[in-house]
Amino acid sequence: MSPASPSPASATCPRPRRRDTRPPARWAPAPPRIRAPGTGTPSHGGFLYYGVLELLQGAARAHDIVGIDLVEVAPGYDPTGSTAILAAQVLLNFPGFIFHARASG
Repeated sequence: MSPASPSPASATCPRPRRRDTRPPARWAPAPPRIRAPGTGTPSHGGFLYYGVLELLQGAARAHDIVGIDLVEVAPGYDPTGSTAILAAQVLLNFPGFIFHARASG
């Protein structure tokens, strides 16, 4: 075996998950007002849906997530209902990311 190649033991053992002891972050990925008019605090530019999913996937892989709080969705300001749909999709996808990250180790 060459010195540059990994040993068989290190190739099969998953890297232990890092335990994050910091307090939970207060972070709100605000979508652009044109895509989600029913947000409480509009943000110029904002995140796109798939960008938010990538951020949440990364957070689920890097940290032990124990809760989620979706705030500032105001369906009364959105006659199309698109904000509520985006919020529901995020709430349905994020637990899946968390469980997938825990299962893969």
